[in-house]
Amino acid sequence: MEKDQEAQFKMWSATVNVDYVMNGLGTKGYFHTSQFLLWCLTALVASGNLNLYIFSGLQTKHQCKNLTQEQLIHHNLSYSQEDIIYGECTISSDSYLDFNKTIPCVNGYHYTTRVDRSIVSKWDLICDKTGLAELTQTFYVVGQLISGICSPIFIEKFGRKPVHIASNIILLGINLVCAFSPYYWIFALMRLLNGIINDCSLVSCLTAVVELFPKENRLLMNGIFSFMWSLLNVVPGAAAYLLRDYSWTALAFFNCALSGFFIIEIMFLEESIRWLFVHGKMEQAKKVLKRATHQNKINFEHIWKNYVMDCCNDKNIDKNNECTESNSTSNRDVHIEDTVQHSNSDVDNKQQQQPSATTPEKKSGVWIQLSDIFKIPYLRKISIVIIIVWIVDAASYNGLYLLSEALGGSIYFNFTIMALAEASAALLYAGALTRFGHKISLGFSKLFGGVCLMVAAFIKLFGKANKINENAFVGLNLAAMFGVGAGYGGNYIYTPELYPTSMRSVGLGMASSSARVVVMGVPFLRLLEIEAI
Repeated sequence: MEKDQEAQFKMWSATVNVDYVMNGLGTKGYFHTSQFLLWCLTALVASGNLNLYIFSGLQTKHQCKNLTQEQLIHHNLSYSQEDIIYGECTISSDSYLDFNKTIPCVNGYHYTTRVDRSIVSKWDLICDKTGLAELTQTFYVVGQLISGICSPIFIEKFGRKPVHIASNIILLGINLVCAFSPYYWIFALMRLLNGIINDCSLVSCLTAVVELFPKENRLLMNGIFSFMWSLLNVVPGAAAYLLRDYSWTALAFFNCALSGFFIIEIMFLEESIRWLFVHGKMEQAKKVLKRATHQNKINFEHIWKNYVMDCCNDKNIDKNNECTESNSTSNRDVHIEDTVQHSNSDVDNKQQQQPSATTPEKKSGVWIQLSDIFKIPYLRKISIVIIIVWIVDAASYNGLYLLSEALGGSIYFNFTIMALAEASAALLYAGALTRFGHKISLGFSKLFGGVCLMVAAFIKLFGKANKINENAFVGLNLAAMFGVGAGYGGNYIYTPELYPTSMRSVGLGMASSSARVVVMGVPFLRLLEIEAI
């Protein structure tokens, strides 16, 4: 009997209107503010791991080590060192008898900086091994793709807080293995695992931030979080600058220190109230609400009785439209991408006008939902355009950050300015969004970024090699981040609005996954850029 009552109570808990509870708590109180800031700070862990490659895979000037006199004779090159030309990847002789004879760097390489400053110089990822350093970042993106499929399952099953804390603990171990890795293949494998776990950490963080506030506040808070994320990207650049005279492993230890933030998370971070109610964990939800009401200086009994128990009361379930079973379904469908303020009725209506080839039960499958998107002409056209937009924006965004080294000057300065430009763009985009809407704001951002990149390309291809053009090239790339960063961040907000509620998760996942497939090749563009410069 008690088990039946408990099961029924858990079922009722899923009918609680969490937005109603959140509004009752007051979204501007200490609880919401402190939890939001804590979740923002945890994103620093994801930022540090994401940008590790940029500063640990620096290219280093090098040339072949000198040959001994015995080696000169053995290889039939010359009897004098003066006739030997030591190149970056080959050794040649310009003597008359041995004209055009070349051999590889048999004694290894001499680097202009300390060998352990970069993974490139540590494992000699140059010459015939060129591209292996960039391959580690490709492995990271592959890990992100895997995480995009697996992480939502774990986050939904075990909760936001446990998955996030577990991810940070695992990241600490991964970075330790990276720091002490004696072989390249171990480091590459760790980058793959890093992509899986780090993306899981970030997704759980974003999901918790979205669920911390009522639906009407999500658009604003998502914009603020985007600004905080861009601002936090400055930290890895600053840390890399301070550690520039040390081994690249110092950056891995820095990420280990960031992952140690899980101790603070265990003590002060709270589980998502929305997730607790949806999964029938009333006792845990009650404990979190007690702490929330205490911190916000609100009467707990008032919140619990009027905002929770009334919805769980059997006689009110059918009377209160916000406590019906449909509300339970909508709560269960809460995802990170559900950041809109309207129901997108136009798209929903267009979907309803199309014949349905599947039953409601079958539509819950991801692959069937994906096929449904392409069965509806309206959504099919939108999806094709959205995929193209995401691919272009993702390639531009990741390319600008990864090419910080190839722009000339200080990579630390370039990276920091780009991060600040992205942060400023996120802030201005949030303001423009409320005034002009998505279409104008996104269009202007993408146009501005595209024009800057095109002008920079023309200067590089057709401009004269002088100081003015070099500075203009760097300045235009930094300015391009202002537009590209705003447009890319805006995609995460706008894309879910183009799909019906039941398809938003699949629509956004399809777009982001398509972009990541292309982003796998972006790290190798750095080789072309460095060669051109």
